[in-house]
Amino acid sequence: MDTRNADAAADCWCRFESEGGVVRRVHVMHPNGEILSSYPPQTFAPDLLARMRIGQIRGRVQAGALEGERKIELVDSAGRVVFADRISAKR
Repeated sequence: MDTRNADAAADCWCRFESEGGVVRRVHVMHPNGEILSSYPPQTFAPDLLARMRIGQIRGRVQAGALEGERKIELVDSAGRVVFADRISAKR
């Protein structure tokens, strides 16, 4: 699936990269397995990380307002945006 020019939002998920039981990175993953963006765990509040771990937080990616960018949003089960970021679209 080409994620560069998608008009509709694609559902994403969060994956933790751990070493020795310690979370080192939080990856926002596209359904096709692509890592869209990666963050240090300190980016997120501890309660948000806990909610990510148990699957209460989902992500979505869509075309950004500017050409060449994509918007990532993490949303809770009520649909509220709890984190947002803009990333460059891969060419």
